[in-house]
Amino acid sequence: MKKFLCLCACLLLVGCQTKPSNGATNDKESREVVKNVSYAVKEASLELRKKPDQGVLNQVTWTNSDKKEVTPSKKDILFYVTYNNESTTVAKVPDVSIPTYYVFQQVPDEEGQEKGWRVKGVMDAVVDKSDSFKEESSQLKLPMQDYVAGNFKDEKNKQKVMWVFAGEKQVVLIQKYPYSVQVKPDNQVKNSPLPKLPVGNFDPADPNKPEDLKDRDFKYFQGAYKQSILYYKDNGNLVWISGNISESEIKKLAESLPTAKSPNFPLK
Repeated sequence: MKKFLCLCACLLLVGCQTKPSNGATNDKESREVVKNVSYAVKEASLELRKKPDQGVLNQVTWTNSDKKEVTPSKKDILFYVTYNNESTTVAKVPDVSIPTYYVFQQVPDEEGQEKGWRVKGVMDAVVDKSDSFKEESSQLKLPMQDYVAGNFKDEKNKQKVMWVFAGEKQVVLIQKYPYSVQVKPDNQVKNSPLPKLPVGNFDPADPNKPEDLKDRDFKYFQGAYKQSILYYKDNGNLVWISGNISESEIKKLAESLPTAKSPNFPLK
């Protein structure tokens, strides 16, 4: 089994902060290969970040090894996916020699009746083949043969984890979302039915969302950037997958995943 390559720690951003990335290089190398070396997230009004992708477009700046500052354009946003009032936006750094992606975790930021999206965590994925894994080594049926991988962990709920797989042109996210039931001990009834999983909490929503799910019953739809989204129930968890891959590719990947209760999920 392959171990995950740790790409970048999850951090809380307040105001404008900069963070060195894994792409730092020396002067001799920078003349030959342009790499990303840092990012910054600046403040922006709620009006400029009403949607997750708008938040990235209007707040993020990268600095590359050629000393140039670059900002993302609409074409640099691969996709975003929102579930249960949390969002993840994937963006590609422009003007670099080695494919480099940033994964931004975002949460709502409300002032009165206005709502925007603020960045909560950041991961960078530099797709350098010398540091990448081979698809066959992981037993995951990913559409890319070479990739780097990492994960976000929720400090408040360690069972809630998102995995990131980044290839040269494609990025795939896999999240296992535990559905916990809050019941007061004095009101608890033995053998009472559990509440349904919140299957309708995607935004944009699945137009054909079911009222409930059966285990391993795959549901597929497309997100705001026409990316693939697949979700299913498995042993008390909602597992969702999203990426700029085809419907057949995402279904093949889902079928290759082990049970959600596996200690090595999503690896076998």
